[in-house]
Amino acid sequence: MIIKKYCGGSFQVNNFIIACEETKSAAMIDAGGYDENNIYQYLDKNDFKLEYLFLTHGHVDHICGAKKVHDDRKVPVCLNNGDKFLLDMLETQLSIYGMPAAKPVETIAPVIDGQIINLGNLVIKIIATPGHSLGSVCYYIESEKVLFAGDTLFSASIGRTDLPGGSFEQ
Repeated sequence: MIIKKYCGGSFQVNNFIIACEETKSAAMIDAGGYDENNIYQYLDKNDFKLEYLFLTHGHVDHICGAKKVHDDRKVPVCLNNGDKFLLDMLETQLSIYGMPAAKPVETIAPVIDGQIINLGNLVIKIIATPGHSLGSVCYYIESEKVLFAGDTLFSASIGRTDLPGGSFEQ
């Protein structure tokens, strides 16, 4: 498995490319809207075929590039339905932070707890982890012992729970 991290934007959010070495199938995890052209160059240079955009949750820093990736690469955008309301209010989220307007992706491929998605030879399990937001999910690849947690976990801490859809109890 290949993992490439991109960190940037106003919020310094992590976005990832994961790829199956054998099949060249790839997925993007989160789309912060700051580095898509470099990501595309990386994909193309390595002959990776982007097959999915996985969103860990619906906060602006993780979704504002989703429509661009969807439109440019024609891939399904995977998000838990619990955060669909956040995607629908992308323009409001952006305005709160004084950021330029962007349109949300219109159609999502909903993911649910326990769902399995194959990416080439990689088996990705969806784990619902509400708390940071209602629809927060993690993407777990057991064979690699790798978990992509979005903002469910922070370094030495849980993720924030004070944003829309958050719940400390959950």
